[in-house]
Amino acid sequence: MKNRLHQHAKAKPRKDSLVDFIRRFSDEDRQVEFFISVKFPKEFVYDCCECHEYYLIKNGYIL
Repeated sequence: MKNRLHQHAKAKPRKDSLVDFIRRFSDEDRQVEFFISVKFPKEFVYDCCECHEYYLIKNGYIL
């Protein structure tokens, strides 16, 4: 029974190493792009005016 369950088990996805993580998020632009893609998976749209463009201001907010 154990062998049958083991044969059908899916392999776990490979986790990124610390080196992979550092390469992926090595600069601020990459970090911002990642978090924007998480918050806005399809595209950036500002709710108030439905604008599709943004820029960062000094305090770190997106406008």
